[in-house]
Parts: sequence; C-alpha cells; structure tokens
Amino acid sequence: ITVHGELPAKNSDVWISMKVKAALLYRRNVSGTRTRVYVKDGVVTLTGVAANQPQKDQTTVYAKNIIGVKGVQNEIVVRGYVDPNQLEVKL
Repeated sequence: ITVHGELPAKNSDVWISMKVKAALLYRRNVSGTRTRVYVKDGVVTLTGVAANQPQKDQTTVYAKNIIGVKGVQNEIVVRGYVDPNQLEVKL
C-alpha cells in the first residue's frame, strides 16, 4: 500500500477507519470487501453483508481490537451465502 500526501493523525477517525479496513481485509473468515466502515468520534459503524451470524460477530471483534475504537455499531445484514457476482456496491 502506498500512501500519498500526509498520513492521518494516529487515533483519528481516518486512521481508525484505515486500520479497521486493513484488519478485515487481512482476515479470511470475514469479508473486508463486502463490509463498509464509517467512523465518527472513534465509534465504528459497520454495514454490508455477512454469510452468517458468526462472521458478523467476528467482524465486530476485529473492529473493537483496533486501538482508539470507542465503540462498534454493527449494522451488517446476515444473508447466508452471498454470490459476489450478485452484489451491488455503492460508493
């Protein structure tokens, strides 16, 4: 990963968001690509789709383990197996 420009301040919302996304992409048992991460004042909100409840729960655990996270609101929807070709991603 190459970062151009100024690095975000440690424990800022941008820094926390980057760390949470990286943690989710690194783990095989959750989907970093199907999980959107929003951070406001250190509180992480997760949205997207999970294949099962344990996957959703584990996503919360990984987010909580990031330094600076004050709380996690997990709004991920459990939909069973999700075919990545049928996902609609909005940026």
